[in-house]
Amino acid sequence: GISWRNMSLMYLSLEGSLLNEKHSRLLELLLGHCTSVQSPFRMREALYNLEVKDSHTREIRARCYLDAGGEPVWTLRQSDKQVYSTHSTEVRNLKEVKVSDDIETFMEILGAKFQYEYLKVGVRTVVRLEKCKADIIITKIKRLQEKGNINSGVDIDPTRYHVELGAVALEKDIQNVSQELTSFASQLFPIVEMRKT
Repeated sequence: GISWRNMSLMYLSLEGSLLNEKHSRLLELLLGHCTSVQSPFRMREALYNLEVKDSHTREIRARCYLDAGGEPVWTLRQSDKQVYSTHSTEVRNLKEVKVSDDIETFMEILGAKFQYEYLKVGVRTVVRLEKCKADIIITKIKRLQEKGNINSGVDIDPTRYHVELGAVALEKDIQNVSQELTSFASQLFPIVEMRKT
């Protein structure tokens, strides 16, 4: 079964990469800012392209957290850079899809075309800022060689970790949250440099 919930929420993010030898230094730095302990993180992320009007292609990221228990829950993040390109962070519409088995049926209904899939494994840290609660996710990214097979992953870059700083916000709060994320990201430099993707 498939259920769809359309939320008027946005996902704001910055991304960067981190050399292996700087991994422990960044974790130590984050401990000084965090209001919750760092926790293990495992996630599947599939990328799809959706053709919309005027032959414009929109990227959709479908994410599923592993080891969460119960039915799988996929969250869709849909980018609209034409609308939000002026902000200092990447801004994506956030929609939640609950499926009993797989996301593929739902994406086929949308008319979206599968591109590739990743497995992300690492650590998530929660940071409570003044205007939002932000996640910092530090992972090794493996590109799956077989669709849906999480054991078929190959490291994209064995020498680096991927770092994502993200927060959920109402549309009316995008500007303030975007500025706060950017300010926090600057505190992590030069260990890791965060930017829009």
